[in-house]
Amino acid sequence: MELVAGKSQLLYHQVRDYLTVQARNGKLEKSGRIPSERDLADNLKISRGTVRMALGELERSGFIERVASKGAFLCQAGKKRTIRLALVFPEAAISQDTLNYAAWEVDTEIWHGMLSACPRLNAVLSFLHCPAESELKSLEDFADDLILQYDGALFIGQQLALLKTVLDSKNFPFISLFDEAENTKNNIYYDRAEACEQAARYLLECGCQNVFLIGLEKNAPAWLFKKSIFRRTFAEAGLWIPDENIINIPIKDEEQCLNALREKLPAAPGKLPDAFFCSTQIISFALLRLANERNWRIPEDFMIMGYANNMQLRPTIPLLTHVRIPYFDVGYKGCEILINNIVNGGKLPKQEIVHADLIIGKTTYKKSGKQVPAVFRQPQICSQQIDQ
Repeated sequence: MELVAGKSQLLYHQVRDYLTVQARNGKLEKSGRIPSERDLADNLKISRGTVRMALGELERSGFIERVASKGAFLCQAGKKRTIRLALVFPEAAISQDTLNYAAWEVDTEIWHGMLSACPRLNAVLSFLHCPAESELKSLEDFADDLILQYDGALFIGQQLALLKTVLDSKNFPFISLFDEAENTKNNIYYDRAEACEQAARYLLECGCQNVFLIGLEKNAPAWLFKKSIFRRTFAEAGLWIPDENIINIPIKDEEQCLNALREKLPAAPGKLPDAFFCSTQIISFALLRLANERNWRIPEDFMIMGYANNMQLRPTIPLLTHVRIPYFDVGYKGCEILINNIVNGGKLPKQEIVHADLIIGKTTYKKSGKQVPAVFRQPQICSQQIDQ
């Protein structure tokens, strides 16, 4: 390790972080013994006083303990060490100061996946606030404290990209979840193309030939991608989804969405398509409300397929057939990969893909006598809910 005296980070903090990384990478003795002050000073070419300050800070933080006449040792040496992970957020509203962890009910599947994985893998997860507008110097200080207190970090989406860069420069392990930024590192994502293709194939298996696609915002990248996969899959079966079968709703409020669907969809069920594919849960809810309002029978008059996370669409009546975005799985997998890297070393994957599945509800059915084209593979259909 090269210590830089003129660096913004204090010299003894550099020694502290060096020892922390050495310990977490398993590069100390099996007993967990820390080299003596003299050996560290000689090897790092610094004063024993600087080493002593670093060891004192590690002892105060509970990372090491001193044993008389024997030296300094890692706390929990010889035991299965609990891994400490930080889920770093830029939103102050979920910082440690404002959350009551004992009573807090996790309200997203990503967090649920993480919190399910950690106890099974001997790890604990803390929610950590880092201001998004922080300057580089503040982020470097934040990173130094993060490295001292935690073994690894997780991020959701593209937030705090500069902090990730700082942590990467310090060789600190972290995982990004659902980060679509170009050249992102250590990212866990789901196979969106496979998920959309699976949904389209299932509607074809049900015997649907005339399908409407409904999405929010005409030029949103995710919606453009989903449309292209659906149209390509139907085209491969010799069917075409024309432009007039694609409905773009440039609003995100469910009530406004319902009003837009009232205007765009004919009242007579005979003029409706075989099926609708709704690219968000808001559209699915609005369409179900409109069907109830107009006394349409589902799936007899038309079928509905949704696309959202399981917690959002699971309570619908009738139960909506939908592509389950594997938020829970991504959160679980992210923790699993990160913990395995911390314990066993090696490189983190640049991109890890998690597979989505199809939840079959009562808004679709397979029409009798329909022959499925031989070109299609049987989609992997999951009718069971993940135990969350």
